[in-house]
Amino acid sequence: MNKYVGIPFQYQGTGSPGYDCWTFVKMFYSRELGIELLGVDDYSRNWAGEGKNYMLENYHKQWDQVPCPMPNDLLLFNNSAGVTCHCGIYLGENKFIHCAKIAGVIISRIGEWKQPLQGVYRFKT
Repeated sequence: MNKYVGIPFQYQGTGSPGYDCWTFVKMFYSRELGIELLGVDDYSRNWAGEGKNYMLENYHKQWDQVPCPMPNDLLLFNNSAGVTCHCGIYLGENKFIHCAKIAGVIISRIGEWKQPLQGVYRFKT
């Protein structure tokens, strides 16, 4: 997964030059797992600030919430208002890869990330 680390953040990016958290997840699932996720709608830059639970509202049909993460599961994180505003991919050993606004694609530890974990989701097969 280190090949992705350092790719910059770009709102609704497609890889040139970067990604946001959701477009990174979409790319990862496509390239690494051969799974095509639903397309990115024109979501607002401030959808979480507006109280819109975009990820849960638009993508819940493709995922099952699970109690314990396994590699490649989707992790969703909440902001202080309890709105899901960030996502990443579980790697194992309490680590996940994600695209953050300032740092770009990084690997973080779940308990050390600034936002609380909302839930763990597994793609329906």
